[in-house]
Amino acid sequence: MTPEVFLEGLVRQASPTYKEQSAVAWAIEQTRGMNFDEVKRDEAGSYVAVRGNGPRIVLLLGHIDTVPGEIPVRVEHGVLYGRGTVDAKGCLASMIYAVDALTQEELGDKTYVVVGAVEEECLTSKGARHVLKTVKPDFLINGEPSGLDRLTIGYKGGFRFRYVIEKENTHFASKETRSAEDALEFLVAVRQYLLEVPCEKETDFFRPRLEMRSINTDFTGLKDRVEVCANVRIPPGFDHADFESFLKDRAQEGELKITEFLPGVISEKNTSLVRAFLSVMRSEGLSPSFVYKTGSSDMNTTQEYFPHIPKLAYGPGDASLDHTSNEHIDLAELSVAIRVLSKVLKAL
Repeated sequence: MTPEVFLEGLVRQASPTYKEQSAVAWAIEQTRGMNFDEVKRDEAGSYVAVRGNGPRIVLLLGHIDTVPGEIPVRVEHGVLYGRGTVDAKGCLASMIYAVDALTQEELGDKTYVVVGAVEEECLTSKGARHVLKTVKPDFLINGEPSGLDRLTIGYKGGFRFRYVIEKENTHFASKETRSAEDALEFLVAVRQYLLEVPCEKETDFFRPRLEMRSINTDFTGLKDRVEVCANVRIPPGFDHADFESFLKDRAQEGELKITEFLPGVISEKNTSLVRAFLSVMRSEGLSPSFVYKTGSSDMNTTQEYFPHIPKLAYGPGDASLDHTSNEHIDLAELSVAIRVLSKVLKAL
């Protein structure tokens, strides 16, 4: 099966977060006849393929889940449309075929572990966390769309919180503030706090940003209630302890709950992994550059477990199409990404 046919088949297996089982089973069935020593579903439910038995471990960590939303799967003029084509089944397919392409001699002293993790598109990162508790990698390649000529070395983290205010109902003409007014005042204070945070550089990546997930109000006639769910995209080094203290001081009118804290990450540029990518990409006629993304990925999670190993994210696809209704990938990119990855693996 060609990589292009494999990717189309994988995209046809709908796998929104928490419902990845059929896609994992399909990927296992299709890759059991390839050059891997072991292909399995692990205890977390993720797809795992292993090749080699050397002491140095290269972890190629992709994910098989997608955000919700059906997009009719079709190929038009060499372009594959469908949910997950970019984020991130194209990346997973390129990693599978890059490892499969290695000869027995080229495996050297390394073990390659390819993972299609479950639950990357949610708070749990269940698949990645399980793998990182069982595998101790020497190198990490995170399968996320960067484009063929870019290496992602930075991701923002996240700080999610929920704030609920519930008060006894009063007449609208009274001097008492209502829950919605208190919530708005709270959010204005949060935004102002973030605007005043000192930044390493005045760019989107280094500036924390408040993003609203939802604001819901409820009025029963006796109670006046509002619930705010928000996330702050935070750069590496963000003082989350001071921010949490600020939130608690301001949230006197209601109940505050921190639902997630995920630190930002910047990986080193001067590593053997980066040098291998730069050399191979240039040999392919590409002009490599580095990118810092304002979203997050399982590379953030890896930083928690293995902060000092060489790591980066690479994969085919235009990341600006992530989560959109027009998600698609040029299938010609797939063969180039496989070639780049395979050559990098040989060079490590």
